[in-house]
Amino acid sequence: MKRTALATFFLVLSVLTCQGSAQEFGKNKVHYKDFTWHFIQSPHFNVYFTHGGYELAEFVAAEAETSLVSLSQSLNYKINQRINIAVFNSHNDFQQNNIIPEYLEEGTGGVTELYKNRVVLPWEGDLRLMRHVTHHELLHAVFNEMFYGGSLQSIISRNITFQIPTWFNEGMAEYQSLDHWETASDQFLIDATINGYMPPIKYLNGYLDYRGGESVWHYIDQTYGSQKVGEIVHAVLATRNVDRGFERTIGLNLDQLSEKWLEHNRKVYFPEVGKRETLNKFSRRVTNHMTDGSFYNSAPSISPQGDKVAYITNRTGYFDVVLTSVVTGKIIRTLVKGNRTANFEELHLTKPGISWSPSGEEIAVASKTGEYDQVFLINVETGKTTPLPGLKMDGIAGIDFSPDGKKLALSAYTPLQSDIYVYDLKTDSLQNITNDIYSDADPHWSADGQKIYFTSDRGDSLYQHGQLLQLAHWAAGNPLDIYSIDVKTKQVTRITRSEFSNSPNVVPHGGDNTYPLPTPDGKGMVFLSDRNGIENLYYKDFSTGKETPLTNSLNGIEDPSLSSDGQRLAFSALNNGGYDVFVMDLPLVHKMEKVLEPTSYMNQLLSEKEIANKVRTSTHENLTSLYGTSTLPDLSRYVFSRQFDMAKTERNVNPFLLKGDVDSVGNFIVHPYKVDFTPDIIYGGAGYTTLYGFQGTTELSFSDMLGNNQINIYTDFVFDLKNSDYALSYAYLPQRTNYIFTALHTARFLYLYDNTTGYYEVNRFQSVVGDISLSRPFSRFNRVDLDFSYLGLSRQNIDNPADPGSSANALMSAVSYVGDNTLPGYLAPSDGTRYQFTLTFLPKISSSFIGFTTAMIDYRTYFPFWSENVFALRFSGAASTGQNPQRFFIGGVQSWINRSYSESVIPISSVADYAFLTPVFPLRGYDYNAQLGDKFFLWNFELRFPLVRYFVPGLIPILLSNIEGVLFVDAGSAFTEAHTYKPFARTTSGALTTQDLLVGSGFGARVPFLYFVLNFDYAWQYNIVGFRNPRFYFSLAGDF
Repeated sequence: MKRTALATFFLVLSVLTCQGSAQEFGKNKVHYKDFTWHFIQSPHFNVYFTHGGYELAEFVAAEAETSLVSLSQSLNYKINQRINIAVFNSHNDFQQNNIIPEYLEEGTGGVTELYKNRVVLPWEGDLRLMRHVTHHELLHAVFNEMFYGGSLQSIISRNITFQIPTWFNEGMAEYQSLDHWETASDQFLIDATINGYMPPIKYLNGYLDYRGGESVWHYIDQTYGSQKVGEIVHAVLATRNVDRGFERTIGLNLDQLSEKWLEHNRKVYFPEVGKRETLNKFSRRVTNHMTDGSFYNSAPSISPQGDKVAYITNRTGYFDVVLTSVVTGKIIRTLVKGNRTANFEELHLTKPGISWSPSGEEIAVASKTGEYDQVFLINVETGKTTPLPGLKMDGIAGIDFSPDGKKLALSAYTPLQSDIYVYDLKTDSLQNITNDIYSDADPHWSADGQKIYFTSDRGDSLYQHGQLLQLAHWAAGNPLDIYSIDVKTKQVTRITRSEFSNSPNVVPHGGDNTYPLPTPDGKGMVFLSDRNGIENLYYKDFSTGKETPLTNSLNGIEDPSLSSDGQRLAFSALNNGGYDVFVMDLPLVHKMEKVLEPTSYMNQLLSEKEIANKVRTSTHENLTSLYGTSTLPDLSRYVFSRQFDMAKTERNVNPFLLKGDVDSVGNFIVHPYKVDFTPDIIYGGAGYTTLYGFQGTTELSFSDMLGNNQINIYTDFVFDLKNSDYALSYAYLPQRTNYIFTALHTARFLYLYDNTTGYYEVNRFQSVVGDISLSRPFSRFNRVDLDFSYLGLSRQNIDNPADPGSSANALMSAVSYVGDNTLPGYLAPSDGTRYQFTLTFLPKISSSFIGFTTAMIDYRTYFPFWSENVFALRFSGAASTGQNPQRFFIGGVQSWINRSYSESVIPISSVADYAFLTPVFPLRGYDYNAQLGDKFFLWNFELRFPLVRYFVPGLIPILLSNIEGVLFVDAGSAFTEAHTYKPFARTTSGALTTQDLLVGSGFGARVPFLYFVLNFDYAWQYNIVGFRNPRFYFSLAGDF
């Protein structure tokens, strides 16, 4: 997790190989906001929150305590340590956290890390999603304590080698947080089972870890009883073996359980095929993820005329908005290239926002832009993009143009609430028209522009009356229904009524009515409902109130969009393991005068007599044995930050009390956040040898709770201090500019040729470095790095005391401009461009100081074609001037195992070379140090393709799986005098040949193995006349 802190030592070592401030490539995590943190304490949790997030922290604290009661009962386990939870006011804020170093893409709803067992949560405008994610991540925190002692340090000190399988962990988290099962998971299992892509348990991976793993636990619950779930967990904990844990409790190993589970799924889901219609029976496919290499084709928005559809797709690897003909299915043009520029940093996939103007000339698209979400108008013909002024929100989840094209309805959220807004395109003004605690989404205008229809969890509480936190917890248990609001009077009307009632303390299992699409005649609406267990299209007649199914789909339907005349409807659906866009002609003609037959799971829900009042209760005896009586929930004694008239509350709210660090009237005491360093890793080893004496390695890493301040101490002690490495670094990360301060000492031993004695002798090179590094990102894709260093360098000849040695000093400053919008591939980038321009300056203060100026460029671009093939192009070059110019040697590859040097000499002749001599890679076909100079250029051309892409268990050995092939051409030179440099010459026969230009060509393979990539290259030198001197390269570095 602490990649920033732990890597600091190694990044600063790059100074000693003359990379200056040149840091690694990679996109940026931009800290747009300077957060002010506080925290509250419930009985078992510390909940950290930022400005404006107090009520959100209260909600999470109550949900966490409720979840802990449930988990304690299910797992029969009492936690021994308080758990820390950091809550962010939006997903955009969540992406700026320093607890998790990686950038958290959309779709990551929460994270639990192991260094300090911290839970990190974003608010995303949905109360029951917040409940779900809080319960999900808390399971991970409990498992971390049960299996690993609650920290990475505990794993190291206790030498824990057992690792919970991902399906076991994530599946359990979904099982517990979703109250065992729900309709969305059931719909996924229908598709996975019928299409045969659900693998045996041991081979669950990716998203299947979540849905498949949840299904496994649900199957165990239904087959052996819910008590077996906790028994299995304890058996696995006791045996430290998953197979033995299952055998001990249910008498089956994983292979046997897997057979029964898969057979059960086939028995349950195969009969659905005869009861439902496949998508091609009532619609036409517009996209095909099976042939275009995509996985997501979603959020379709059909044009007013119904002839085109705009949707989000990842067919290029990036998420783009493309325009496609409904008639031909061919892509007309790409309207938005997402994930490449600051304006469209991240398109919203899980909560998309795309809408056509009534004229069909523009579309409105919501996107993450810096610290906020913003809406852009895009001309579909010219591609001109215009941001809407004054419309920057924490999160925007849905957009709809008004019938006259003068306004936008949108769903956007602030901490703990999500509301419907109206944006006036003429005045650029924004009005919140619902403004309450409930989660409102999916806005769509009525045909006359007087009302907005939307989805909400407000039940019969049309307006907000009551205590804020109690209402939030009650609403989180409600199924979703459709409402309308009069734009002028703000009168709210309930349109649909789910068959399901409130589910206190759990996430509702199904029965949602969502996504209202009013028809052009104003007489009714098309909407989605999973009332039979599968998301289907329905029509509601406003005059009669009758709700009629339009589809009886085998696949759940999502994101419907209706043309302006109501004659054509587009939607997306999960189909054979991927999402595609479909179009349905004359949707209202498909009305069915019947009630759709429920799925097996929905039948189970409907058959439960008390489903409307299902409450997960806890026995007093179980709770007392685990925590004592204080954990029984009751909020009646609380005074909350906002007060409402409880007498007006229209529904009986389930109350609960959080005893914790509260004042005399029951409010949480808010504590200001203070930096307090605690250890992340303390690791060391020591020994004694006759040759080197005492040896020891130590690594100590400390950080504060929010990861904003990180300290790393590293030592590699050999005999005494002058022969050892040791470093101390401090990283300050809460602001947009990151600061890293480092002090270090290194010692290296090299065999160098002594011209005086005529022997190779051992020389010790020592360096003392003080470094300050700054990194300032402009966006996700561009940044400036600054580096200021002092270097004290010395050389001692260990074998020859008569050699006086040498020393030098350097004051170095460097600035780099770095850009990167590449798309990660299997082993290297597969699309996009990355570049770095660096200027390094060392002033010649005196004769003892090294002085030079170097300008360097590194440019790389990648072109994907034919699915998984990539053409990669790189150009790098540098020039150095000054009294002690930096030198570069060219030839060979990075991390070359069977390496050889030209003239068998390491080209180090001074302490300046030790610190700043820079290798230039790759130039295959040649040895290290094929050429040496203070200038260089290098071109690399590579064609990368899969040799053996997928690992099929049992069919091919692991070492022969996932192999990449490469064909390459390298060309470059290192030289000193530009006027004497001659790339080409003529042979005595007059034939053109290379002279100073070095060219190599060949082929190779890349094999991932453990934490390395094994590179095998075979290359020839090429001089135009022909190929010669073949060489084999075995190395461990990845490709550029």
